[in-house]
This record gives sequence, C-alpha cells and structure tokens, in this order.
Amino acid sequence: MGKARPSLAETAGNKGVTWISGVINIGGSIVAYANHRQSLERLLAHGFVRWNPVTKMFGDFQAIPETSWRHLDGHPFVHRQSQMDYVLFGHAIPNVRVPADLKSIRSGQFYETFTCLLSNGAVDIDEAGEPSWRWRRDGTPIDAEREAALVKSGSLKREQCRYLLTEHATKRTVTPHRGSVRWNAYLRRWLLVFTAIHERESVLGELFIAAGKSPTGPWSDCIKVATHTKYSFYNPLHHEWLDQKGGKLITIEGTYTNTFSGNSVPTPQYDYNQLTYIVDLGDARLAYMESPISS
Repeated sequence: MGKARPSLAETAGNKGVTWISGVINIGGSIVAYANHRQSLERLLAHGFVRWNPVTKMFGDFQAIPETSWRHLDGHPFVHRQSQMDYVLFGHAIPNVRVPADLKSIRSGQFYETFTCLLSNGAVDIDEAGEPSWRWRRDGTPIDAEREAALVKSGSLKREQCRYLLTEHATKRTVTPHRGSVRWNAYLRRWLLVFTAIHERESVLGELFIAAGKSPTGPWSDCIKVATHTKYSFYNPLHHEWLDQKGGKLITIEGTYTNTFSGNSVPTPQYDYNQLTYIVDLGDARLAYMESPISS
C-alpha cells in the first residue's frame, strides 16, 4: 500500500488538509484551486496551484485574498462564447467564467460571474422590474442556495430564479449542492447532474439529472436517478469521456460516505469510496428531457 504524501498545508507549516478542485488542462499545463483548511469552519489559505509532472505533485502555490471568488472550482470545462474560449465552472451549475489561458486564470483579474446581484449583494432590477442577469466582473456570485435564501427573504420571486430546479413528478423545488454540467450528444442539450441538499431521504445523498439549452440556465425540471437514504453521495461528476452509444449511456461518479448523513453505521469496507452509476438517457422515465425546452 502506498504512503500518503503531505498536503500543501503541511508543507507550508500548517496543520490541516488541502482540498484540490477546479482541475483543468490548459495548453498542456494542469492548474487547479487549492483550499487549505484546519477544519470545515476555518480556512487557512487558498489560491492557485499547478501540477508538476516531475515531482508528481501540485505546487507553485499562489495565494489569493480570503474572501475572493475569483478562482477555479468545481468541475470546469472549456466553452466558446462570443468568439472566445472560456473556462466555465461552479459548484453545480457554472456561474463563473475566465478566459481559457494560464495568465488570465492565475492573475485573478478577468473572472466574471453570471449573476443578477451587484457588488453589494443587492438584486439589480431592470426597467421592466425584472432581475438583470448578465456576466459581470464586479457582481456577486449567486447559486441555487443563495437563490433559495433570496426567495425566502422576498428579494427574488421563484419564477425569476435560474438555478433552483423543480422535480418533474412532484413540482416541488429542489436545491442543487454540488455537481457538473456537460454537453450531451444524445440529447443535444447540456446535461446537469447534481446532489440535492436537505432532501427528506438524506442531507447530501439524492442524485438528480436535468437537461437545458444553456450551461447557465435557466434550469427547470429535474428527475431523481439514485437515492441514498440517510447516507451521502456528494460532488457527483458526469465523465463524458466514458459516454457510450453516442451519449445515450452516461457514467456518473460521486463520493459515497456516511459523513454529513447522521448515520453512525458506515458501509463496511466501502465507506468514503467513489461510487459510479451508468444512466440510460433513453429510459422512458427520462423522456420528458427530449421535449422542447421553454425559454
């Protein structure tokens, strides 16, 4: 059995753990976001890292301000918009973009967020009285959980949201936590896979999918494809490179654990492992995703 290497936090003289996310290959260089934490509550440092093929470790750490959102995260992908290649990413639905080059990624100056919130967190209302959604460098990022809070406070109406989803069968609101968005050749749509948060069956164990015409939404109906009662299946990722039959069969990976679940009995010899599902998008129960998508 191999020996675990020290984390970036340990090599910097700090105790704790380092989480790596937002990993992407740009021009032959693998870059990512490093999040050094003493605990879930306490951040030690965060910033950019680069993969060193000689040492086979992430290094070249470049710290950024503690409250900055201008960094890679989630499961990014390159997408061409307005005749320019951008890296798009978010915790589930992509709500941040940056030009797809190393200088822009590491400088922290060219990040934009797709939002209706101004820099002070207030909703930007247009002349028609509707939230003004657009890419902004000086805006405040918004995701499904923040949308839910704004709906609760009355600052947004449910129908004005882009990231909160509706379960197709029950018409109830579903809040994405973590996940990924990838283009699907079979549906000819963007495909969102995500774990919902605070579901009745589990806090972070219910896996949903949805189809949309744009990676930034607005997203609407979703359907549950896997359940983990009182267990967790978090941070799922659709591995599009494993797609079969022209994208009809997709593979979804997630972390299977009793952590965050309230379940004191972990699955013997399998807790905190990666679990994969193959989903057949041609299943009759998913037929609604092939119907016309409203604007």
